[in-house]
Amino acid sequence: MLITTTETLQGKNILQYIGVVSGHGVVETGVKPSDGGFFTDRSTSIEIKLEEARVEAMQRILKMADSLPHVNAIIGLRLDFQYGDGYASCSATGTAVRIQE
Repeated sequence: MLITTTETLQGKNILQYIGVVSGHGVVETGVKPSDGGFFTDRSTSIEIKLEEARVEAMQRILKMADSLPHVNAIIGLRLDFQYGDGYASCSATGTAVRIQE
């Protein structure tokens, strides 16, 4: 499956727009920004947790896209990250399409 952050795929014709797909990932961090722990030596562990959340969100968006008929690409992928008291999350959203192969 092709995935791009752009609204088109250069050199490919979009035959059908299937719909919006999304996936979300949330992981525990054990770090509370309110404790001042986010911008310290713990920053690396937060980055690792944000990456784990991104991987989970991407797995879920791909699973959703694979469940739809004729989908072979996701365009306009957007990743939104958040963190809070003890958690990190990522939301992945895009448009599932059928492209000419």
